[in-house]
Parts: sequence; C-alpha cells; structure tokens
Amino acid sequence: MPLSPDATPDRSDDYKRNLRVGEFQVDPGALLVHSDAHSVRLKPKAMAVLLELARQPGITLTREELLDRVWKSTYVTPGVVAHAITALRRAFGDTLDRPAYIETIPRIGYRLIASVELADTGTAAEEVLAQAVPASSSPQAPVQPAASQRAARFAWRTSLITAMAVIGLATLLALWWRDKHAPAAPPLAISDVRRVTFATGPEVNPRLNAGGDWLVYTGAARLGAKPQLFLQSSYGTQPRALAPGDHAERPAWSPEGRRVAYVWQEGHQCEIRIVNIDDGSRQTALHCAADSVIYLDWNPADAGILAYTAVEPGQVGGARIQLVSDDGGWRPKALAYDRTEDNLDLYPRFSPDGRMIAFRRGGNPNSDIYLMSVADGRVTRLTELRARINGFDWLPDGSGLVFDSDHEGRQELYSILLSDHILRPTGLIDATAPDVAARDWHVTYQMEHWQSSLAELPLRDGATPRLLAPSSGRDRAAALSPNGRRIVFVSDRDGSTQLWSLDTASGHTERLTRHQNARVDMPVISPDGQRVLYIVRSRGRHELWEYRFDDESRQRIEQNPASLRNAVYAADGRSIWYVAWQGKRWALYGCDRRPGVIACAGRETPLSAWRVERTRMNGIDVLLLGSPHRPRRELEIVAEAGLRTLKKLQMPASDAWTVVDDTIWYLRGAGTDSADIPTLRAFSLADGTNRTLAKFPGLRPLGYTPFVVTSDRKHVILPTITENSTDIAFARIAKAAGR
Repeated sequence: MPLSPDATPDRSDDYKRNLRVGEFQVDPGALLVHSDAHSVRLKPKAMAVLLELARQPGITLTREELLDRVWKSTYVTPGVVAHAITALRRAFGDTLDRPAYIETIPRIGYRLIASVELADTGTAAEEVLAQAVPASSSPQAPVQPAASQRAARFAWRTSLITAMAVIGLATLLALWWRDKHAPAAPPLAISDVRRVTFATGPEVNPRLNAGGDWLVYTGAARLGAKPQLFLQSSYGTQPRALAPGDHAERPAWSPEGRRVAYVWQEGHQCEIRIVNIDDGSRQTALHCAADSVIYLDWNPADAGILAYTAVEPGQVGGARIQLVSDDGGWRPKALAYDRTEDNLDLYPRFSPDGRMIAFRRGGNPNSDIYLMSVADGRVTRLTELRARINGFDWLPDGSGLVFDSDHEGRQELYSILLSDHILRPTGLIDATAPDVAARDWHVTYQMEHWQSSLAELPLRDGATPRLLAPSSGRDRAAALSPNGRRIVFVSDRDGSTQLWSLDTASGHTERLTRHQNARVDMPVISPDGQRVLYIVRSRGRHELWEYRFDDESRQRIEQNPASLRNAVYAADGRSIWYVAWQGKRWALYGCDRRPGVIACAGRETPLSAWRVERTRMNGIDVLLLGSPHRPRRELEIVAEAGLRTLKKLQMPASDAWTVVDDTIWYLRGAGTDSADIPTLRAFSLADGTNRTLAKFPGLRPLGYTPFVVTSDRKHVILPTITENSTDIAFARIAKAAGR
C-alpha cells in the first residue's frame, strides 16, 4: 500500500507510520531501515527521498521532482539526489545493475520497484489473492453448460494436483537450497546505534576505555584545521579538550583508564606522548620521524607496554611492529616475529589478555589481518581479502574481531570468529575504524561522510582549484587521454565504485563500467586513447580489465591470486607491464599481447618493484621501477627492451607522483594526515635535481592516488577532499546464542 501521493506540503505524519519495503522494515521516525540481521540509520534527506518514492511505487520521479519535494527552496547541486539514492541502495543491499528496490531510469530519475505497504496492514499478496478469486455468485461470471462444467471441474482438479506437486517439489528444493546456501548466522547483534559527536568538522580515531563509558577521539574544527584530542562520555556529553594546543592523533587508552597515549606532530617533530586525563600532565614516550604515520595500542593486560608501527614520509616497502616498555622510563623493547623485509605491518591491536597482537599486512592500502603470538612470534593469517581495511579490534572475550573492509565494493563493518574464520556483515555501512571496549560489549566507529572531486590547478602558488564534474560522491584516480579531450576517473557517485568518463570540452560525464560488489582502481588510458586499463578488486581477487571506447565493451585480461599494485601499457600500446605480489616479493610482470588478442598470461621477471611507470629518455623506451625495500627508496630505470638496468636513483617522492617526460612530478603534503602545505615538485631523472613548481595552501589532496598533468604542462588534475563531516557512532553488541 503506497503512501498517499497528495500534494499537501505538511507530511509530518509520514514519519509516524512504519512501512514494509520489500523484505525490510522502515521506521521513518527513527530514520531506520532494518531486517532480522541488518540495520542502517539513514540521514534525514535520504529517508525523505525514500518516502517520496514510496508514495508512488513503480512510478518514475525525476531528479527535479525529488529536488523540489525534498530540498524545496534550499539551493543544492543535483548530485545530492544521487547521494541519497546511493545511501538507500546501501541500506537495502541493492545493486545498480540488478536492482530489487530502486531502479535508475537513465537521464530521467528513479523509481521504487519493491513492494510497499504500511507495516500494520495485511500483506499486498493477500489483497491480490482476494481480488483475483471472484465469488461464485458474481453476476459477470458466464453460466456454463453441465458438460462444460464437468470438464472444467476435471481440468481444475488436474491442474490443482499438478500445481500442488510442483509447489511441493519447489518447496523441497527451496529448503535444500536454503540449508546449503544460507549465509552464516551473524555472531553479533547490533543495537542502540547512535551518533555521539556533532561538531561541524571531522571526528575520527575513536577509542573506548575498558568500561565503555568514556570515549577519546581526534577532532578538527574544520577541514584542514589542526587535529586535537577530545574526551567525552559515550552517551554524548560535551567534549573536553585533552592536551590542548597539541597536534594530536590516534589515541590509545591505558588499561586503568586514567592516561591516553597519542601521536604528537609539530613542524619537523614527532613524538608518542602520554597525557593524564585527571591533571593534564604530559610525558614523551618515544621520538619519531617528522610527518610519520603512527599506529599505536596499549597492552590491556600490562600498563607498561605500548605497541606501535611507523610509516615515514616517502617510505615504501616494509614496516614492523615495535614495542616500548616503561621500566622507570619508556624504552624500546625487542619483539621478534615471523616477517620479511618487504612486509608492511601496520595497526597493532592487543588481544584482551595481551597474548596476541592482531595487525594488518599487505601493500598499503590493500591488506589482510594477521595474528601474532607475543610469546613466540608465530604469525598466522586470519583473512584472505586483499582489501582496504582501515581498522579492527578484538571482541571483549577474545573470541574474534570486528573490522571494516571494502572487499564487497563498499566500506562495511564485519565480524570474524577465530573458531571458524567466517566473515559476517554487521549491516553497518560506511563505517570504519571500529574500537571495542575491553570489558564491555560496546563498539564505537567512524560514520564516514566525506566527499572528493577532481580539481584542476594552474601551476602557480596559491592557485584556486577548479572542480571538474563535482558530485556528492567520492572521485579519485584520474587518467587523461593523449589528446586531452577525455578524463577517465574512479567514482562512487552513482552507488558503486566504477569508471567514469568526463568530456573536458562539454563537461558531460558518463559511466563506463558496471562491476558488482567490487572496487575499481588505477585507470590508465592507452597511447591511442581508445582503451582503458584498470584494476578490479573483489572478494580477495585482483584482476586486470580493459575497457574499449569503440564498442563500449570490457574484458578481463589477467587475474592475480595475490595482489596487484598498478599496470601500464607497453611501448607497443597492446602489451602490459604490471606489479604484483607472488610468493614472498613484489615483482614486475610482463603480459605480451598480439594484435586482436584480449587476454594474456603474465610472466614474472627477475626485477623487484613496488610500482611501474613508463616513459622515454634519450630516445629509449624505459620503465621506472619504484623499489619495494624500505631502507633504500630507490628508483630503478631499466630499458624496456631486455630489461637492462640503466640507472638507479634515490627516490624523493611518496606515493603521489607521476612521470612527465624525463622528470618525476611529486606532491609533498598529500593526504589527510599531513600538516604541511601541499607542494608540487619536479625531480629530474637526468641529474637528480629538485625544483618547486607550485604551492597550494588550503588544498586537501587525497593521499595514495595518482594525479595527471595536462599536455601543455601548465595544469595538474588531482583528486581533492571537498567536504569531511565524519562523525562517531556508538552501539551495543551482543553475541548470538551458542557462540
């Protein structure tokens, strides 16, 4: 039963009536969409869009109609509608390609295709059956002769018997299929979900004390402002600044709950500091390299032990878990465990009894969760996802973990038990960095709400960025065609992470791919501008795909069982070079393709590499190989023909770099963790000299994503964060019976 489609402006009663939409219950007053094992809280505008669609299920509403009805006189960009639709699809677990709830009508609008009824009425199916079977006394029913009636009764009985047999068989098959393929029952029940921070800027890195009643986190007054440490009740009291004046990030509670360790950065200094929450006194536990990215945790079973990992500026390759102990003063403590030089180990989290450390290992930002025994250093792998994992924490009884991952194409919270290693979604979407109270069954996490757009900047200090095709989604990883007429980029603006194309002359955007439950990344346009090479990551698989503009087709080229970093076209414009992890190292692979052949088999080369790019130097086609080894940060230049090493240079850049002729342009101060002014510099491959090209104060470039340079060398195009109002949520968790 749809809502009444009247045009009455006052529709406040809509929020007092619960709905059933498909298999989900909708509580507009609480902004909740939930089923037996799934609960999502919507933003008010997303719920308003759902209610408008529910008024006329099956009827297409244009974007303009939705803008007029939901946002009324408020000035917004049309992209807010797509953002609301994205939130609804995530809440319903719907897909764009095979929708069961909301269908996109290209260039027009959207319609609700699921059944809609008031939750306290009879089902629509019962109403349909009541209308479909006419009464025997109906005056419209024709009177049949007796013989015809007997034949009709016989045919009816035969049809009934056949139908019952079919239904019985279908029921048995359905029961068998349900038992064989039903998803694993969730071990955790999530309830009492509520937002607990409300500042205009982003609040991140939430940590709960052992009892779950106090929360410490990092907050900023606005995008780009200095992050500070805040303390508040888990139930939403006014926050209090801890260590005021400090640039403070990534806090960790002491076991007794009276101290907080955090990362302090100021100018060219970095320290792990400890603040007493009672008197505000501070002490330094460890010095670190300036602008390092530090992850730390306090041993809940031993107040004298801190674990941390550090990624220094420009570092590639390995990082290890390290300990510091308080023996009358904080000092480094040896920790030996199973690892190789190339392992990038980050984000240590002690188990509640302090005997295990969970950490993530892999080529940042794609990784998996591993477990380490503190006693003997033995390491075991817990997940096989090769996905973007931002955070995780142990359940209070040590039986498993809660973590976030995007292996299904979107960032979501999952749980995993050590007893079965089965991943189970919690139903919390756009949720990251979970932290669980050590002695209380509550969890806190980040409610991700940020946007990014491609920005074009001229090469001059303080240049004002021009946003290209802005939306309410997240745009990143751009590639520019050789003639400069087309930009291919990655975006989730329409509900899932896909490749999009932007016509630089008209500004028209068009979606190119339709991958399901996957994350698309690292597009590269072929030298002739007719094809796009890109990586697809889904459920632990990493694949190379190619999109063709002439027939709008996409084909899988190669699949890697481990991890893919990036890929480029070879000099012939067909074959491919890519970097992947196989066995125990990052290596360069070659993928030869003959004309007209799509797929190819990659062959491993003897060369180690963390990243590959291609250019020409002195008339020779060369490959630039970023070294995976941390201490050296080398850039190896090899001839593409024969892979002969021509030169090795010290690498001055971080992940944000691109090749321009015989120079490397790189961005310092990229990423949300940097306090520096973003500065574009050029590094000569010929003589190793550096020069500054431009400084962009106030710009917030997206870290770990490539940028492009226009053919006239006068502009750069890079993804930049345009809004970040991430908040922190708090929820109760409970283990299911029998677990």
